[in-house]
Amino acid sequence: MDFEYIKTINLSQLIEREGVYHRLENGLELALFLIDGTVYAVDNKCPHMGMPLHEGAIADKNVLVCRYHQWKFDLKTGISTFAPNIYVKKYETRIEDGFVYVKVPKY
Repeated sequence: MDFEYIKTINLSQLIEREGVYHRLENGLELALFLIDGTVYAVDNKCPHMGMPLHEGAIADKNVLVCRYHQWKFDLKTGISTFAPNIYVKKYETRIEDGFVYVKVPKY
């Protein structure tokens, strides 16, 4: 499978430890988080019941907590903190010219 980096939002739109929703032209819905200078991108839907993860809170260093049912995910890996077989899809990011780019499959 081929991948490409897609330009998303300006880095200045991210607030430390707060989620931002962004929908790509291909329909992929992302939750973006800035933590200690690193941008994390994951699918915006919690695997539990599809609730929006960008509304979640950051606990500990890199743990995202879904605000609806408190499911927790490590933003570095996407894996839940309570069951290694449950995860949220994580996307590689990079910053270029002040914008956040997310690596996604080519369609």
